[in-house]
Amino acid sequence: SAEEAIIARTLDGMILSWNAGAERLFGYTAMEMIGQPVAKLIPADELVVAEQANGEVADGSFVGPIEALRVRRDGSLVDVAYTLSPIRDEAGETIATVAIARDFTEPMAVREALRRANEDLERRVAERTHELSDVNERLSTNLKDLETAQARLREQAKAFQEQAHLLDLAHDAILVTDARTGAITYWNQGAQEVYGWREEEVEGRGVEDVLKPIYPEHSENIRRELYATGAWAGDLEHQRRDGSRIKVESRWALERDDEGRPRTIMTINRDLTEREALLFSVQASEQRVRELAEMRDDFVAMAAHEMASPVAAIRWFAEVLGMGEMSADEASHASKTIVAEAEMLQTLLDDVRAIAKIDTDDFSVKPRAIDLGVLVRNAEAHAKSLPGNHPFTFEIDTQGLVTADDKRIGQVLRNLMNNAAKYTPPGTPVTLRMLDRGDRVEIEVADEGPGISAEDQQVIFEKYRRGAQTVGKKVHGAGIGLYVCSRIVAAHGSTLTVESEPGTGATFRFDLPRVP
Repeated sequence: SAEEAIIARTLDGMILSWNAGAERLFGYTAMEMIGQPVAKLIPADELVVAEQANGEVADGSFVGPIEALRVRRDGSLVDVAYTLSPIRDEAGETIATVAIARDFTEPMAVREALRRANEDLERRVAERTHELSDVNERLSTNLKDLETAQARLREQAKAFQEQAHLLDLAHDAILVTDARTGAITYWNQGAQEVYGWREEEVEGRGVEDVLKPIYPEHSENIRRELYATGAWAGDLEHQRRDGSRIKVESRWALERDDEGRPRTIMTINRDLTEREALLFSVQASEQRVRELAEMRDDFVAMAAHEMASPVAAIRWFAEVLGMGEMSADEASHASKTIVAEAEMLQTLLDDVRAIAKIDTDDFSVKPRAIDLGVLVRNAEAHAKSLPGNHPFTFEIDTQGLVTADDKRIGQVLRNLMNNAAKYTPPGTPVTLRMLDRGDRVEIEVADEGPGISAEDQQVIFEKYRRGAQTVGKKVHGAGIGLYVCSRIVAAHGSTLTVESEPGTGATFRFDLPRVP
């Protein structure tokens, strides 16, 4: 009834037993393989490793799980994972080995999870060697006397196949129930770890009472399939001892008595919590990678567009100035335009450099004592270069020194003033305020433009995110200015905030500490 391929062999490599799982995995029938050398299944370049592993088992060791390639009946190769266990006689001497193999062709993420599980299994096997030795002794004691040495060897292989099967699935919950009453008759260590119940607490109790299962379909339909085919597999929901519920992958196998009546049901349950968490993590990571790639592509396109516009304007006005055909007023206007476009280009370049440092953890500020008058004068000079004929007002009700990186804070003020100029109609007033707040100075940049919706206020400080376009005014931008500003302000121990409602303008605000 096992899904896995279970193969017993002599120490010199001749196959003694071959179950239905082996026939499904390799394509050979038992009649074709019993008495054949196991090397028939092993590629030439893996024979040495296989024999080394078998030598370890011949010395009495448990080996595996091992990942390897094996040859099917049709000549194709299959990736398998297998374990090897010794078969001993009553004197404790190793007289044969048994291998349990399963198809290991799975996605890389699940494959890695299974690798870690198998490493954990090896650790548990080492811890439970003494327990398994007791099981070996009990199984050996129950073996029947056989008329010939060959028949005796095959019976021992069969018993140890069962033991090796339990060994390979020690991390799964294995239980046996009476097919007529549903009473639990066997409960392994894996079941105790998965569900929290000890064997003595559940033995003789009904499995429905202990695990309180929720089936994917009516339980009677499942039992009809089990009795008709001898097996059933599917996902169930079970309850642990502490009342929590888990999802398990469950496989059932029916054993009948000599008269063909259902006798016992062996169930193997695997906790799906770790696998589902792993798959969710992989899917979330893949989605995040896709989102970052899309944001990167959008940013590159927007940054190229933003740079192209001022570069083109500077080039055109420079060429016209070079012709020497402009009047003094026209030349003055052209020069101012070149300066304004260069200022905008410089602001974008400063933002790009800042975001590159932020993303590589190379970003820092160098605060020192700065006179507020320096920040105001620099802001006034920048305001004159901005397009749109915006009347800039400076309301300064305090003076003195603050602790700040003047270059970085200047970058913040330029960005906020640029945004006010870009997102408001020409001629709309813009105000820079510096307000006394005791041991701190509050700085505001306010406009009287269309305002910012509550929804947009949640995203405008994120990298590569911008608010919705103003109706009738298409505004370009790379979506990094406010993100850079918020990071610079945060590095100064403050927070950049916005206060706005649609139709009432917007006020961006942060504060700086005074020099004591």
